[in-house]
Amino acid sequence: GGRVSFQDTGIVKAGNNWYYAIGGAVQKINSVEWNQNGWWAIRDGKVDFNYNGLLANRRGLWKITGGKVTFGDNGVIKVGNDWYNVRGSAVVRQETVANNANGWWYCDANGKVDFGYYGFAANSNGWWYLEGGKVTFKKNDVIKGTVDGVNGWWHVVGSKVILDTTVAKNSNGWWYIHNGKVDFTHNGVEKNSNGWWYINNG
Repeated sequence: GGRVSFQDTGIVKAGNNWYYAIGGAVQKINSVEWNQNGWWAIRDGKVDFNYNGLLANRRGLWKITGGKVTFGDNGVIKVGNDWYNVRGSAVVRQETVANNANGWWYCDANGKVDFGYYGFAANSNGWWYLEGGKVTFKKNDVIKGTVDGVNGWWHVVGSKVILDTTVAKNSNGWWYIHNGKVDFTHNGVEKNSNGWWYINNG
């Protein structure tokens, strides 16, 4: 044991343990809370110095190592059985494409890697086509999907959406691409690196 004084608020020591209290009352919460020694994992009101995993507070979802937020975790990292996009030990809760030493991965709106994802997603480098949650950098095709809120068929080179104007192919034929997207209304003569082509309905 030990006792918590009725004046104590914050992370306080009582006996050999540390607790999170407000006005002396131990708060039976699971959270991440601060004292002068750092940000700590509070589990059922008590600091858990052995906790490794994720824990939330009002500021976000945090990666905890040895009961403490280190603020040093960055990239796509494994937490328990799952992988998350983490910056400064905080889970980045937005849909994006993020990386680690093993590649570039689709992270959903909760920051968790979705290894079953097939489709388009963006990061600061542009829009990417992902297969099994990963950018392969090998996909060269004209692929249907939604890019930047626009549904259509998109020109993909090296798994990246290329916002070019050209004639490109997929398994359904050759297509006129304008600003990266098939233009099914286009009629005329257009070129690519192989020469000039007559285009009818894209």
